[in-house]
Amino acid sequence: MFRGLIIVASLLVSGVPVAHAQLKLSDFFIDLDQQTKANELFVSNTGNERMFLKIKASEVVDPGLESEEVINSENPRELGLLVSPQRVILEPGEEKRVRLVALADTDKDRFFKVNVTPVVGELETTETIGVKLLVAYAAWVFQRPDNAEPELTVSRDDGKIKIRNIGTTHAEVLPGKQCSASGEECDDLTKVRVLVGHEKEIELPFPDNTAPLEMKAVFSGKSQLVKVE
Repeated sequence: MFRGLIIVASLLVSGVPVAHAQLKLSDFFIDLDQQTKANELFVSNTGNERMFLKIKASEVVDPGLESEEVINSENPRELGLLVSPQRVILEPGEEKRVRLVALADTDKDRFFKVNVTPVVGELETTETIGVKLLVAYAAWVFQRPDNAEPELTVSRDDGKIKIRNIGTTHAEVLPGKQCSASGEECDDLTKVRVLVGHEKEIELPFPDNTAPLEMKAVFSGKSQLVKVE
């Protein structure tokens, strides 16, 4: 859920060498501006070959839940998100901008996944067998309601932190670390994204240490301090 999806593909072509056309995205999680309902994604080619990209968006309803549904449409107005351009040519070392614009208002969180996929080209070689490696990525685009904020309720029980979101938009919770009672050992806690109306749990590495914890919830360029007693 909410990962920059990596797909590695190999293609048999006429040549022994491995050709690298390396794709890089400026971000994997993008919030659309609540005023302009737009933002940008930058794609760049850090490899040594020309790269051809196909860019396609889909809407994901209830991401990560049993009720998850993926909606595809070639019509941006039906989908609700305009991605422009949808095809990009990148020379080695070149970077280009992809515009992302929501085409309708919303009264609840909407989640779009923008797949950026290299298109296979020819590999020049005089040998008999070769491989071209391609890596594709997905960026998540979030459209939030106007003035929406998360409201998180937190409890600690049986060695776990339970976080429930009763607000109007999702939030990513960055829980930091927990240390042992002696302070000699510390472990990072797992970050989670909590959707509206849902709950997430975080396992505590040192459940016997009941000292208060502080976490940070981030959303749309803002943050909230969350205390766990």
